[in-house]
Amino acid sequence: MNQPSFALHRLSDVQAMATALQCPEDPEKSERIFRAILHTLRDCLPSDDAIRILRLLPDPLKAIYVQSWQTLASHTDALSMLQFIRRVRESAGKIAFYDFPTEAVTERYIREVFGYVEQQLPVKKRYVWKASIPFLAAFSKPASQVNPFTTIYTSRN
Repeated sequence: MNQPSFALHRLSDVQAMATALQCPEDPEKSERIFRAILHTLRDCLPSDDAIRILRLLPDPLKAIYVQSWQTLASHTDALSMLQFIRRVRESAGKIAFYDFPTEAVTERYIREVFGYVEQQLPVKKRYVWKASIPFLAAFSKPASQVNPFTTIYTSRN
């Protein structure tokens, strides 16, 4: 296994994240996927919501979440699931065709990343994780139960 580029405390964290995304043979890809999804989440939120999420995350995920963060960047006022999926793909840049080849694959990865994050949290924080950001609940429902064009997030500001 190649050494990944992100600052995680234990190799077991790297392996667990790669396994969660079903790409244990490519930890660099799993790092890029986690980074794109967590950065898109963070960048869509007002600073207070983004900080609330940061406080919940375990240390290995905090390292990814805060990487290259500009807290004064603008956030999104409203967002549909499809818009979030497209922003994740855009944030991946030139390698998006490899990491996120389709919107369906991107949605699956988003669901897996959010599910992985939730499983890493103590039980008491899991409710806060879902309650903090309403659209996290949309990604925890089966895809067949969610209209991708419905607004899943509206800023409280």
